[in-house]
Amino acid sequence: MLLSTTLLTAFSSCSNEDYDLFSSISGKVVDAETSEAISGAAVMLVPGNQTVQTDDSGNFQFGNLEARQYTLSIQKSGYQANRKIVDAISGETVTVFIQLEKIPTE
Repeated sequence: MLLSTTLLTAFSSCSNEDYDLFSSISGKVVDAETSEAISGAAVMLVPGNQTVQTDDSGNFQFGNLEARQYTLSIQKSGYQANRKIVDAISGETVTVFIQLEKIPTE
């Protein structure tokens, strides 16, 4: 019992400053035909239900995430919605490139 108490005490004394346990997902959203950046696209992270907007360069970022699998849902008016599954890795930033296709006009 003493050994397990000692190990628990040693483990609980570690702080997040000692180990980078979180991950990040960053990316860029572009037009599938022209490769131009799409600003103002809504990028939703599930699970977590966080939503961010892409900046003028089409970039976005989610930080301080648990290492696990996430789904990114991307929407922008005039474009078909897109989804991407991403595996966030502890202590790393995963970068994704997402293309949106324009909705054809008749």
